[in-house]
Formats: sequence, structure tokens, C-alpha cells
Amino acid sequence: MSIGHTAGITDAELVRTVRRELSRFCIDISETIVASTHGIVHLNGRVRPIRGHETEFSEEVVKVQRVLRQRPGVRDVILEWQLPEGYAHLGKVSSHHH
Repeated sequence: MSIGHTAGITDAELVRTVRRELSRFCIDISETIVASTHGIVHLNGRVRPIRGHETEFSEEVVKVQRVLRQRPGVRDVILEWQLPEGYAHLGKVSSHHH
């Protein structure tokens, strides 16, 4: 077996890392499900701005994707978040151009 693309990082470890990263942003991920399959991270469920941080929400969602994609072992980030009214356009930012 070759080491492969995940640099020895298991999906379970990746999920923990992603959750830790997400907690550093001003977004409420209490209803977010984080999953990882072969280094492809899926974020499902609801996400909301933390009260008082609504103005930064759009920026934070974009930043989350950028930061997560830079993590070792992460091959892609698929956002399947349900975003609040007025933010729906942010959910379609998945990049599949490798």
C-alpha cells in the first residue's frame, strides 16, 4: 500500500481538525455535520452567523473554504450548507477544477 494522497491523515482526524478550524470563525456550526471521505471534506446542515457578527458572515464562509483547503490532507471542500435567507449564493462556491 502506498501512502496515498492524505499524507497519513485519517478521515476521522480530518473531521476533528475541520471542526477545530470551524470553531475559530464567527459562524454557528451547531447544526453542521462534518464528514470526510478520502480527504474530501463535506459540510452539511445549517450554518448561521453568530449574533453580532452578521456583517462578517459572507467573508467568513469564503475564508473557511480557503483555510480548510490549505490543511494537510484536505483534497477538496464540498459545501452543502443550508444558509440563511440572503446568503444562499455562498453555498455554491465548491471548486472542482483541479
